[in-house]
Amino acid sequence: MKKILFISIIAVLYLLGCEENFSPVGEPRDKFVFYSIVNADTNYQTAVISKSYVADGIDPFTNTIDPSIQGADIRIWDGSNIHFLQDTTVDGSDQIRYNSPFKYYFVKDYRPIFNSFLNVEVLLPNGKRVRAETKIPDSVSIASTSDRVIPPVNKSAISVNWTTTDQNVWFTTKLTLTYYEIINGNRIRHQKIIPLDFVTVDGVEYPIYPRPSNQTGMSLKKSILDKIMNSISESGLAKSDYWIRNRVKLEIVVLDQNLASYYQSNNDVLDGFSVRLNQSDYSNVENGIGLFGSFVKQELELRLYPDYIESFGYTETSF
Repeated sequence: MKKILFISIIAVLYLLGCEENFSPVGEPRDKFVFYSIVNADTNYQTAVISKSYVADGIDPFTNTIDPSIQGADIRIWDGSNIHFLQDTTVDGSDQIRYNSPFKYYFVKDYRPIFNSFLNVEVLLPNGKRVRAETKIPDSVSIASTSDRVIPPVNKSAISVNWTTTDQNVWFTTKLTLTYYEIINGNRIRHQKIIPLDFVTVDGVEYPIYPRPSNQTGMSLKKSILDKIMNSISESGLAKSDYWIRNRVKLEIVVLDQNLASYYQSNNDVLDGFSVRLNQSDYSNVENGIGLFGSFVKQELELRLYPDYIESFGYTETSF
């Protein structure tokens, strides 16, 4: 009797469970997505806005209806000045998926001031408002102890350090070497991005480039620069037909607190074998999700000694 009762309870629970369909996506709710990264080094700013959608099953790429929103009123405040963004379209990859041009908003002739606060407000066609704010980072001050010539005397690494008045900002850097190949009397310009190091995986060598961090400085081993200099002549010309510009450009990009937090939330893992079940989706957009951030870029030129260039058999140039 007990066995029959137990089987009956299991059967009832099974039937009750089958009456409600299970959905891995939950109850659909409209969420508005706003993204705009303000570049203080240009006078052309852009933004995109869209809404959430429900796809068939669990594959988001089954959706073929463009979720982008047009006709919104987007304005940016920097103090007492208001800048209005207008919507437009451009041919792009969205045409493959949605069979329609890519939609975005833009404002021309607007270059924000370093170390200033910006607020954005979006009035959607349905009357809802989305808001966010960012602080444009300030410029950095290069430390007097930084190396300005390459190679530095009696040192095995080139170091550049800086200070900032901002809190919670991150930095990333890029070193660029310019050189020319002289072919049939024509000067052909090339550039090499200098990595911080190299790593070998399964016999294949890969460059390692700087990643955003809160470190207020960068360091490059001279041996890495030597390796890059040697690689320039791999195309097989006479070494005297390679002209090396006697300046290396260092770009320092300062990410505001919002961009820094976004990067951390998407890259803060313990190691390459870790799986995070609580992966965070950073957003600083009120009444929606997305990101409103900003960055600034500074450039510094480091001088390459002529003797160093000529030690590889190359020709120095100031072009």
